Amino acid sequence: METGSRGSTIRTGTRRRPDPPAPQPRGQVGSARYDVLARYGGEEFIAMLPDATASQALLLGERLRKMIEQRPFLTEDGETIKVTVSVGVAQAKAPYEKKDLISQADQALYRAKESGRNRIVIYAPANFEAEKKPAPRKPIFKSLKSW
Repeated sequence: METGSRGSTIRTGTRRRPDPPAPQPRGQVGSARYDVLARYGGEEFIAMLPDATASQALLLGERLRKMIEQRPFLTEDGETIKVTVSVGVAQAKAPYEKKDLISQADQALYRAKESGRNRIVIYAPANFEAEKKPAPRKPIFKSLKSW
């Protein structure tokens, strides 16, 4: 994403799948702005959508999720396997730190996986900040040795 732009980042993780074709950037002819899809780790991909709103990113993620779920994959051994995808979406307005945006998409992705997989979760600070664990409490009672 470029400075001054508004956009969304999607992180996806799949359960099991054959190697995908090489990612291809796409964009409008004559435009300096591109949507980019790239492999981001072993089974994860990242999509940078500089001109997309969160709702557009959710729609794209849902279309991708359904398409993958409905298409069985054939292994080299002829085995048919079902593949599902979990998607985490985060959005930012400039100025922002790319690592923070990726971290937010990652948190949403892991929430999607933890809540049953094969779903899409959008990062919303209020929903994720509330879940941070409180500081440990000090014991109310003194140990027996001090009595």
